[in-house]
Amino acid sequence: MESDSPTPEQRDTMLNCFAPDVLLVQTPDLPYGGTFHGREGFAQWSETMNTLFDKVDVQVKTIFEDGDEVIIYSDCTLKVRKNQKERTTELLQ
Repeated sequence: MESDSPTPEQRDTMLNCFAPDVLLVQTPDLPYGGTFHGREGFAQWSETMNTLFDKVDVQVKTIFEDGDEVIIYSDCTLKVRKNQKERTTELLQ
């Protein structure tokens, strides 16, 4: 999915897909790193991503499921806002 900044309606729809107690942990070594709690924490992380990247394009390759545990294997292309460089890498979520 390639994205621009979401509209308020899109933001609310996206956030409602998550459990109220969602927890997102990103390594602190990243410019968007940290621990984000709840839907508003996820929204904060998403807003930070929008300030850093002009493009976030995630193409899902495989989904592994085992009950409540899910791993998504994707290719992720990011276009850095500051220098317009684009990079594609593999992503596990």
